[in-house]
Amino acid sequence: MRLMWIGGPTTRLEIGAFRVLTDPMLGEGAEAFVMRRHPTTGALNVPIPRLTPLPHVDLDDIDLVLASHLHSDHFDAHAVGRVDHGVPVIAPTPNVTQLRDWGFHDVTGVDWGTQRLLSKGDERLLLVALPAHHSHDSAADHDLGAVNGYLIEHTAPGSVFRIYWTGDTVWFDELRDIAAGLPDVDLLLPHLGGVGSTGGPWGMISLDAEEGTRVTEVVDPDLVVPIHHSTYPFYVEPVSAFVRRLATSPYTGRVLVLREGETWTSGPSGR
Repeated sequence: MRLMWIGGPTTRLEIGAFRVLTDPMLGEGAEAFVMRRHPTTGALNVPIPRLTPLPHVDLDDIDLVLASHLHSDHFDAHAVGRVDHGVPVIAPTPNVTQLRDWGFHDVTGVDWGTQRLLSKGDERLLLVALPAHHSHDSAADHDLGAVNGYLIEHTAPGSVFRIYWTGDTVWFDELRDIAAGLPDVDLLLPHLGGVGSTGGPWGMISLDAEEGTRVTEVVDPDLVVPIHHSTYPFYVEPVSAFVRRLATSPYTGRVLVLREGETWTSGPSGR
């Protein structure tokens, strides 16, 4: 298992024989993408800079693009232009039409609780769409649209490796039941940044350090690699706030903060 954090919500996962790209954000520079509505100011069509260089990422061998949702800070125009439109895409069901309009040919919509199974030889990749709520306010959550988290489970003879990717979510009480129903999780990928927590049209729309810690506690993973922080200026809370909280919890030593372009590699056998 190899995880490369490209920045923001974007990772490249090498899981056995499978290559998965999550929430592709591939723009760079002073106008990396245009945010349709800024989560703090509420302003429309705001150019957003990327604060760090875009690392080189190999797109030629991607087996799957896995999308939590299609907000402009999760699937940008550069990704639409660069990713091969024949690559399969899995996304929330309401996003299927947009992806097809962008030219992607092999699009599968998944609702919460839906499973998809991919096979390569004697390896299997199970994808389970899990609930995510973009806002504590039910009306805002509805307005922001469908978001999926995912359980990503890779099995091969003698090994299994499980990832829980939260997608853009805030804490909601049903997370306790969701976590209780999960098998042992090797790696948690939480979306942090506390986006919108200093004001804005929807309030907080991604985990902050406090809520990220609560998610960590209920999921109880072997390792936490926080993503969705630092790369863009609309992330409100630094990732260091999350690290400090975990440092005073039973999960001290289980959090790994990557830099954009850095890769983490697991042990050879998984669980």
